[in-house]
Amino acid sequence: GRLDRSFGSGGVVTTAIGSFDDVATAVAIGPRGRIVVAGWAAKDLYSPELALARYKRNGRLDRSFGSGGTVMEPIDSGGCDGYEIRCPAEAQGVAIDSDGRIVVAGWVVTDLAFIPDHDFAVMRYKPDGTLDDSFGSNGAVITSFGGGGAAYAVTIDGEGRIVAAGFRSDYHDADFATIRYNSDGTLDDSFGGDGVVTDHVDVLNVALALAIDSEGRLVVAGVMGCSTACD
Repeated sequence: GRLDRSFGSGGVVTTAIGSFDDVATAVAIGPRGRIVVAGWAAKDLYSPELALARYKRNGRLDRSFGSGGTVMEPIDSGGCDGYEIRCPAEAQGVAIDSDGRIVVAGWVVTDLAFIPDHDFAVMRYKPDGTLDDSFGSNGAVITSFGGGGAAYAVTIDGEGRIVAAGFRSDYHDADFATIRYNSDGTLDDSFGGDGVVTDHVDVLNVALALAIDSEGRLVVAGVMGCSTACD
């Protein structure tokens, strides 16, 4: 449990990406032991953007990734048109597939005028940090439930399908929500009939973690019955 002094500065690395706050929410280990961290970064108080950083085994930024080792990516949901700001977005989960592509899941605001409303957002990057345009629309997929939602965990199964878990809401209750996507970003309609499974356990239910066992069964963990909003 002692800090690994061979990593970074005495076992610790800090990285500034935006000019305001930077927050890491998820981590994955890729080929050659490189460390991929996902979260969000902000240039101002109002518009956090999805952010990634990739480190070498010794904690130094991998300069072959993105811009000097980091990526800061706005997501164009169309929900902030006319407001002269980028739609706020955050990454909450990250996974790396067998081809070294990085899959990030989180949320993006899709209607700044209402609440605001935000929905599942999944993005896939090539190993060099550029968006993979073979996935969804220019590398991004936004899944709307007609109310609101967010992904907090993501994993990739043995067939290369992407599974994201979080919650969906009708503004009164929140349900566990699990979505499975095909490798190209389309919904996998063999899962739940339309690619989406929701489970209502209590008033407010949010999935926060996700894993797949050796038989391909999904295990989802989270919180239920919150007395205040869970997102």
